Amino acid sequence: MALALPHIQAGRLRPLGTTGAQRSRGLPDVPSIAEAGVKGYDASLWAGVMAPKGTPAEIVDRLHAEMTRVLKLPEVEKRFLASGNDVVATDPERFGVLLRSDYDRWGRVVRESGVKLN
Repeated sequence: MALALPHIQAGRLRPLGTTGAQRSRGLPDVPSIAEAGVKGYDASLWAGVMAPKGTPAEIVDRLHAEMTRVLKLPEVEKRFLASGNDVVATDPERFGVLLRSDYDRWGRVVRESGVKLN
């Protein structure tokens, strides 16, 4: 979305749908692909912060708390939204569920497509 948003705002592109499960806060009038009729469609991009395996829970909790605090700052959220990115600060457990889910989903897509690495 970050690359397309300036063109959408300038009227050079007309968005038909967004790829996340829900509408984007950056384009609230544009339906998600799922809303437009492709049930279950979700091809969200995300970024996350990870720590090495075995990092003590209190350090993970502190990092999570500080990252969440910063992401909720109005000026930070405003910059994310201006570039077409929604801010979603989730807890480490839910992030782990997302990682496993995406790994399984996209792994299946790669296997079923027959794509081979050269």
